[in-house]
Amino acid sequence: MKSIGVPTVQGMKGAFGNFLKGGAGGMVQGLGTAIFGNGIIGSIMAVVMAGSVMKGSSAEIIATVAGYEAGKGLFAVSDASSETSGEAVI
Repeated sequence: MKSIGVPTVQGMKGAFGNFLKGGAGGMVQGLGTAIFGNGIIGSIMAVVMAGSVMKGSSAEIIATVAGYEAGKGLFAVSDASSETSGEAVI
């Protein structure tokens, strides 16, 4: 089991590298959404496009998180009255 420790330069470099990879994947996905649209097919194609540009575990993580968010959104129920009143939906 790993414990929480003092930040190291190596650890911060790794975290920053992951941040940059995520940002690059997000930009490619945004470009894919602009090309293919926001529909179901467009959303899938944008993620596939972003995953194909990234390599290794970064591509797997981006595709998994994007698929999770897309799947979660399929069953989202919106209450129009709460959206206009500014109240939180619980």
